[in-house]
Amino acid sequence: MDNRGFEELEHTADLAYRLHAADMESLLHTATRALHHAQELVFDRPAGRSRSLSLTSFDRETLLVQWLEEELFTLATDGLAWCSWDISMTGDASLRARVTPTPAASYQVEIKAVTFHHLHISEREQGLETVIVFDV
Repeated sequence: MDNRGFEELEHTADLAYRLHAADMESLLHTATRALHHAQELVFDRPAGRSRSLSLTSFDRETLLVQWLEEELFTLATDGLAWCSWDISMTGDASLRARVTPTPAASYQVEIKAVTFHHLHISEREQGLETVIVFDV
């Protein structure tokens, strides 16, 4: 594992990453960086105008999937990816964030979906750990 907080795992058909973070906010940051890594995302221009985002879910795992799916939707519909994000947890499974989208110059891997396969956020001595699988 390197200092990015994630490592790529071998997976037969999809892309899988083990994530480590101190807390839920950090786990969401790490998951977004892992998503960008999986896509081989390259940003084209300076950041655009930031926007607010609020998400509420049943549990932390579903919140993580919703968070990443929100960015995938933004990329698919507007051609924009988040170049920066500031997250504040407002409950165990809810957040408010300011995201700054910018045009994606390119991405080599199209992620179809974020899956719940192997997804369980575990509390460890060093913080939180999970495995996230991207359907490609």
